[in-house]
Amino acid sequence: MPPPPAPEPLVLRPSVLRWAVWNAALAAVLLFVLALLVVGGTWALALLPLAPAVVPWLVSSSRMPPWRRTLVDAHGVTIHGGRTNGRIPWADIGGISFLPRGAGPPGYGLFFHAHGALVPAPYRSFGLFARGRRMDALLEDLLARSGPHRAHIRAWAPGPWVRAGARVATCMLAAVLVGGTFLIVQVASPWTQPWWPGRDEASRLPAGCALLDQAVLARYVPGASAAGDGPVGADASDDRTCAWGTDHGPPKLGVQLERSPRGIGAGGGASERAHHLFRLRADATCPSRTPGLGDEACTGVDGDGDQARARVVVRRGNVLVTVDYTVAEPAAQASSDARRLAGLVLSSVTFE
Repeated sequence: MPPPPAPEPLVLRPSVLRWAVWNAALAAVLLFVLALLVVGGTWALALLPLAPAVVPWLVSSSRMPPWRRTLVDAHGVTIHGGRTNGRIPWADIGGISFLPRGAGPPGYGLFFHAHGALVPAPYRSFGLFARGRRMDALLEDLLARSGPHRAHIRAWAPGPWVRAGARVATCMLAAVLVGGTFLIVQVASPWTQPWWPGRDEASRLPAGCALLDQAVLARYVPGASAAGDGPVGADASDDRTCAWGTDHGPPKLGVQLERSPRGIGAGGGASERAHHLFRLRADATCPSRTPGLGDEACTGVDGDGDQARARVVVRRGNVLVTVDYTVAEPAAQASSDARRLAGLVLSSVTFE
């Protein structure tokens, strides 16, 4: 009776889709890190500790190109492509097993035991939730082509408890990685940085007594002299003040310009700190919210006979403007003039 025909050669190939997805993920992460270093400045340094863990993992995940393949026939195993080209005869193979991958996406890779070494086979890995019978079926297909050498080849696939333990360990590792990333992002708070879309902030302030031109001063505080402080320059103080008035009473005008500096930290954005300062400033002396002026504004007026004192506090981005205007006019007119002056002061600041 003639022997049964040998099974057809079995060709194992890596997954083209998986290879493309992992390479796209690697490219996206590298571009993201590059963008952080170019645009984010010091904020990007907070994420650099994650790079040694994420980048090598993605690199190892994308190392199995789809043009590599494993050919299994009656003569042995032939691996095409990569550094491990060549044939391994069945006589040199002592075992076939599915082992957890040491790198790349979580799962189990196919390995051949030859000459005391583990030879990885180019083939799509089985994921953490792959069923054991799929691995057993593939092992049986491989052993069916080993012919008379089958007796000395050991085949091994992870059992239910091993697969369950690998799932738990991987989920714990993923939770640590995701939790660490979430914590770093919360501390760094990229949405508080000036380059974040929608941020409207100033990096410097003009001189305190150069906020209003002479025509405006001649109209609202005629004949008044100026006294103020606040040098100009990138390294100067973040406060600018100036006062205009005379020794003979109103009108008097006081302007204070404050800039919250940019920083790193949860809730530590410049605009957020300026908003907190605005809420502290908008107290009983500035009770009325004023729409249409900056991001938020309030107005307060106190009349004393034929003299009124109006206060306007305006915030735009990380800049806070406080205007105190005292004039011998009705309260309504003093409030209107103070709001107009606050708008002029705010327009003198350059926002990026």
